[in-house]
Amino acid sequence: MLENGFQVDRYVVEEKLGEGGMAIVYRVRHTTLGTRHALKVLSITSRDVKERLIQEGRVQATLGHPNIVAVSDVLDVDGAPGLLMEFIQGPALDHWLYHYQPSIEEAVTLFRGIVAGVGLAHSKGLIHRDLKPGNVLLHIDERGIHPKVTDFGLAKLTEATDLKRTRTGTTMGTPAYMAPEQIRDASTVDRRADLYSLGVILYELCCGRTPYQETDIIELFAQVAAGEYTHPRELRPDLPNNLCDVIDGLLEVNRDHRFSDCASILQVLDGADKTSFTEPLVIGPGEELPAPRPLPDPGRTYLGPNTTAAAAARRFVRSIETAAPPPKRTQDSPRPTGSGLDIDAPSEAQPLSAPPAPPRSLAMSILLLFMTSLVVFLFMMFITTAGALVFNLSGDERTNTVDGDVEPPVPVEPPAPVEPPAPVEPPAPVEVPEVEPPAPAPETEPSTPDIRPEPTPVRPEPATPRPTPKPAPAPAVPKVFSADAASFIYDADPDLARVVLTDAAGKSYEAATPMEPGRYEIWIDTRKHGGGVGGNVTLRAGQQTRLVCIPDMVQCKAQ
Repeated sequence: MLENGFQVDRYVVEEKLGEGGMAIVYRVRHTTLGTRHALKVLSITSRDVKERLIQEGRVQATLGHPNIVAVSDVLDVDGAPGLLMEFIQGPALDHWLYHYQPSIEEAVTLFRGIVAGVGLAHSKGLIHRDLKPGNVLLHIDERGIHPKVTDFGLAKLTEATDLKRTRTGTTMGTPAYMAPEQIRDASTVDRRADLYSLGVILYELCCGRTPYQETDIIELFAQVAAGEYTHPRELRPDLPNNLCDVIDGLLEVNRDHRFSDCASILQVLDGADKTSFTEPLVIGPGEELPAPRPLPDPGRTYLGPNTTAAAAARRFVRSIETAAPPPKRTQDSPRPTGSGLDIDAPSEAQPLSAPPAPPRSLAMSILLLFMTSLVVFLFMMFITTAGALVFNLSGDERTNTVDGDVEPPVPVEPPAPVEPPAPVEPPAPVEVPEVEPPAPAPETEPSTPDIRPEPTPVRPEPATPRPTPKPAPAPAVPKVFSADAASFIYDADPDLARVVLTDAAGKSYEAATPMEPGRYEIWIDTRKHGGGVGGNVTLRAGQQTRLVCIPDMVQCKAQ
């Protein structure tokens, strides 16, 4: 990780902005121009990942669209590639949605901008394959907030290039936003997988949640494959018909019935009938998906600076900037040398003004006044009670000072003696009649005689002796499971050919076979999609593990 003040080429690191699974993003400043940029540096050493990051830079550098984060350079950071990108002053869409629920008009406006950026990438033969709110940044400027798509690290060049190395059977993307065909095999997806992800984003913009809420990955994939999601109008009854049509047309499980390009999305948003855009798309073997149609004018793609949505985005940025303010430089602090930050020393940035404190409500004022009065009342009661107690304790020493004479205390007559009460005679005893003890029960005999009649012997009739059959061969003795052995079983399914577990040495085992406990790789043979790796499972000693398999997903999990 790079420390603040570290210089990379002509840029100085100011702070770390975020960290993902493959890279870390820093905010850097140009040492001469003073401009701010974002630097994305790989955090893992892998040749394939390095090539993918360089591919991301080449892809984004060729797009040049206001709704796509621009890339301007590729730098060498201690042997690792780093992408120099446009610095976005604003939150990611997922953070913004966590703190703010947009109106329908705001949701459609931002969605139009996202569709415009993705549509341009599709027109150049590029597929994102990881569209989600976390990869959409909201840039804030004097005109308002603008959505910008970023992180094309999983982009795939549809034309033949030597960077197309996705293995068959692998899954790439974020599960909640992935199309069904992308779950099965990421190497065969086309731009319609991005359109499915756009449908999930629009659903979340309008309803405040994703279509599928299952946390278990297998159950989530099963719901995606079945298309079982809550209709958006059940969560947002005020959704217009055209928005529901767009969501339904994008979340189609069968991609041949899904919208085929971004132009159809914008046309249905503008009131066109979705039927003509969701007709079955027949593509013969060896044929390619037709090129996307040119995008129409997307309309308004940003929110104005005076909207509630823009204010929510600015509050988010202000909370980040004020959460950990940089330490102030004192006269004794040494100035950094060779870092390039001296350019900005004379001009200090004005801090963002904090929002005024909200006015105190009338109910709160009345409550505070009541609490204050109650405390004063209790205090006065305490003083009064204490004074009375002191006064009573000193009552025997009170004097009368009239005319200067002191009167003696008045003698108090003793109380009359109380006669003791007359003794009370005890009540007469009550006679209780004697109760005769019950007669003893007759002793039972130690054993009950068997009174069943004896069967009458029947003489069997003589029968013709049958020939003695030949002895049948002894049945095969099944394998005996030892206390340390393990095994597995799975439910039968018409689409499931077989399930085999393979150990680290490559040895395969069928179901209900004694095995050594440990971790195995699951291999699934399906009648629709062929074979493939369907996950991993750990078998325990002395136990039989049941596997729940979904042939359409080519996945199994232990129950």
